[in-house]
Amino acid sequence: MHLSYSVSKYKGKTYKSYAVAESYRIGEKVKKRTIWPIGKLSEVQAKQIQLICKVMKDDSQILANLNDLVVKETKAYLDIALIDAIWQHWKLDAAFQIGVTESCLSTPLIAKILTINRCLDPCSHYSVPKWVKSTAIADVLKIDLSALND
Repeated sequence: MHLSYSVSKYKGKTYKSYAVAESYRIGEKVKKRTIWPIGKLSEVQAKQIQLICKVMKDDSQILANLNDLVVKETKAYLDIALIDAIWQHWKLDAAFQIGVTESCLSTPLIAKILTINRCLDPCSHYSVPKWVKSTAIADVLKIDLSALND
């Protein structure tokens, strides 16, 4: 389904008439069937109907009202991403390459997590695994932190 339009001229004026249509094929010929003649639309209305048609084509998309959305859980993200960007810009990983552990989480990574924690929400190092679960740090660092334990 798509939004189609036709242009007509009458007494020197140009008119644009819209309709919701679908394409289908008969043999090798592609044809168009009008499902719903709409008529005159503003540009905003035309864009809205195009979005509706796009949602109707794809089963993985849904049309929702903003008032129907409910936030169930929030996680800190942007502040963590900012400190991570500063860490990478200053190449602080190089300072922690000496005495690297055999753990699945590297020493520079543990240092980064502890530094981000101290900058944003200082807590004892025993509470860091709990803090990690309440933030989006695993998404920012693109790593599985399930091995981080107390």
